[in-house]
Amino acid sequence: MTLTPVLSSFHTWIENKSAKKAYPFYLALTLVCASLFLAFPRYDQYNFNPVAWDVTMMKAKDLTNNLTSIPPESFMAKKVFRLTVPVFIRIFHLNREGVIALQAVLGFLLIFFSYKLANRILKDAPSATMIAAGIAFIYAGRGCFTDITYTHFDGWAYFFILMTLYSRNFLAVFLFATMSAWVDERGTLALVFPILFHQMEAAKDKNFSLPSLIRPAKLSMALLLSVAGYIALRLYLTHTYNMHTPSDDANFSDLKQNFIHTSFGFGAFTFLEGFWLLFPIVLLTGIRNKHYMAMTMITGLILIFSLAVFCVNDLTRSGSYLFSIIFVFLAYLRQFTETSYFRSIAAVCLFFCFIFPPINYVAFGDFLYRVEKPFLWILIAILQQH
Repeated sequence: MTLTPVLSSFHTWIENKSAKKAYPFYLALTLVCASLFLAFPRYDQYNFNPVAWDVTMMKAKDLTNNLTSIPPESFMAKKVFRLTVPVFIRIFHLNREGVIALQAVLGFLLIFFSYKLANRILKDAPSATMIAAGIAFIYAGRGCFTDITYTHFDGWAYFFILMTLYSRNFLAVFLFATMSAWVDERGTLALVFPILFHQMEAAKDKNFSLPSLIRPAKLSMALLLSVAGYIALRLYLTHTYNMHTPSDDANFSDLKQNFIHTSFGFGAFTFLEGFWLLFPIVLLTGIRNKHYMAMTMITGLILIFSLAVFCVNDLTRSGSYLFSIIFVFLAYLRQFTETSYFRSIAAVCLFFCFIFPPINYVAFGDFLYRVEKPFLWILIAILQQH
């Protein structure tokens, strides 16, 4: 007996269900619930680091506060230019609970639009379902739910980056890119992948020659303008309000230590987990089709971005800004891969995303502490506090 009839029936079932308009909503809801049951937010440590929230609220009250009162070695001192969430707090008068609630909504929408975008690219609901499911079980898909203590707010940036891929409106792409950049500096660097996505999507020459890849696409221009605006405004704030980001714990010394330490290979795997499988498949497909320039750009950007990530210790959340490359892989492979074959690839990616322990890995830190805990573990820990 083989699994082929079972998988065929499963794919048919998804195709039938996906014909209904509400399918993406219920899929996202199911995936979020399943993911949270296995890796629940650490509400047992809800009050573990109130100072981080105090700093966020302080920035909301005064967006130009240069945070010089905070020791430069603290991660909180690096919030000087991370203004997107403070702006939301200021405009909508949010308290901590309001921020966490809005963040959870963005987390749900990230899974919802991941399915919608994957389905738009692949035109195959079963494959898109497995892609969305895989994202729900990697850090990028969980960040909006599990980040309740340290106020990194990376999940906001992940969502905004996804929307720069999904939206086809110039102004919307510009705004989403701008909000991503002001969440975290990593959100600015990660915009190179949406730019690559739109360049490949708009390329008239599907051999992906250099002229077709460097000819600015309309939506790429929106991204480039947002980056230019970010740089210009940041320079203005630096000059006018003496705002600077400390460089402590973000340098080439950390890069060297990460390469020497076992965190290099393990940390890199946590960026995309099972979706790394797509990378060699894309490379082999590109080499076979002699798309050397496109493969050089994809590989080069991944390497450069990864090197930047390894200059810090919080590897998983930093490297997860790479997640939009998944959709670059999908956009390329859809042209050269049969649907049945791609369903198998998507299933394998999902399998490894699901079985790998949910973790926010920080180099040289407590490994077991960083493995996210299931719902029942958190519930028991909360009950023991009372």
